[in-house]
Amino acid sequence: LKFHSGFHSGQTMSYSLDQPDAARSRVGYLLLSLFWTSVFTLPMIAVCMATATPKPDSEAANDEIPFGLKVTTPFIYSFTGALNIALLLYDRRISDKMVEPNAYMCWSSFVFGFAQLSENIANLDYTYSFAHWYTLLNYAWGIEWGLQLLGEEGNNFRTLAIVVASIASYFIPIYEIAAVPQILVCLAACLYCFMRYRSPESKRNLILFVAPCLGFLGLQKITEMLPATVTSSSWFPSVHMLLIKTCDNLQIHFSVRFFVSMFSMKHEQALGTEAPDVKVKPWESD
Repeated sequence: LKFHSGFHSGQTMSYSLDQPDAARSRVGYLLLSLFWTSVFTLPMIAVCMATATPKPDSEAANDEIPFGLKVTTPFIYSFTGALNIALLLYDRRISDKMVEPNAYMCWSSFVFGFAQLSENIANLDYTYSFAHWYTLLNYAWGIEWGLQLLGEEGNNFRTLAIVVASIASYFIPIYEIAAVPQILVCLAACLYCFMRYRSPESKRNLILFVAPCLGFLGLQKITEMLPATVTSSSWFPSVHMLLIKTCDNLQIHFSVRFFVSMFSMKHEQALGTEAPDVKVKPWESD
């Protein structure tokens, strides 16, 4: 996004509408990110549904999680996504073009809620777990997110390669072999980006992102560590599910806030480079 230069000290800067980036609306970038999110998400949902088989009536009757929770909890993801989309729409600390890479995780969460709802209410046994599959894609996007922060915003062949490789990695027989490298590279990318665009805000959001991330990962294995007297309790499946979803949504929300805080610093630095003597007050009227 290009800004007018040559203003005298203390004058507010504004953006030039005749520039290509400024000609695209913020909503346009949000819709573009929704389009690409759908391109990769909808085929994954279709594969999971097409390969599913009807669940036996006896198995459905013995479901450990109440139907009410299975119907309502997916909307936590949609709410988290919608909240962050709204925050991006009105966050004037970042340029319009920066909205696109930061919106992917928001749309991913928003769409995931409805996908999980359809999966929960369908009386099917799934050959492929959409939740596990989609988790890989989100960690892979964290890598691309960082690369766009460090370089130019916008998708390219590198983006396509990272996303396709992540989607394909789900079919590795051992899930951990696919997941762990992507998680570690994602966390490494986050830490490197943090060192490049460090601020009190990004530090706070990094802590609030990593803590529930570790909780989410730990909860995947906690049933193997707890005594059978606990895991066999009637309340355990519901509480376990709620804890997982809470950690997952917290890590989604604060991962977006973490990257937005770093993109805002990048934007501020770009403005300072263009007009170092100007007191920058972007997005205010002249």
